[in-house]
Amino acid sequence: MRVTCPACGARYSVGDEAIPQGGRMVQCSACGHLWRMTPAAAAVAAPGVAAPTVIASADPAPYAPQRAPTVAEPAGTPQPATMAASLEAEHAPPRRGGFLAGFVVVALLAMTAATLYAKHAAIAAAAPALAEPLSAYVAAVDQGRALLADTVAGLREGG
Repeated sequence: MRVTCPACGARYSVGDEAIPQGGRMVQCSACGHLWRMTPAAAAVAAPGVAAPTVIASADPAPYAPQRAPTVAEPAGTPQPATMAASLEAEHAPPRRGGFLAGFVVVALLAMTAATLYAKHAAIAAAAPALAEPLSAYVAAVDQGRALLADTVAGLREGG
């Protein structure tokens, strides 16, 4: 069964047995919205294949929230908190290590910039066409270093 949060639109895939015919209160694990959900009549998606749909009321007020299981209730009766925790969000893309890739790119750029600064004389001697751009780069870095040194000295005096 497909469930869509009426508040934020997060979509979940839920087993048909999780929502009884009488309905139940469910909570979106993405935004925390609480609503009553009941299974509706199945719509036919293809000949001979039924696709379940869900009717959700955005107003949970007329319904009392599910209570904790008691001795009289079966042990496997799902409750809203456990239901929300067991739902899998379909809209969340799988993690692909974007932070690590970005960190590696920035580290490589920083290492390249430091190497160009430190080895500018040897690079200019090996490739004379790069002498002028390298000296402009070194002058800009030296100017930034002087500005940083002045700022730190001013902070030390003022602090």
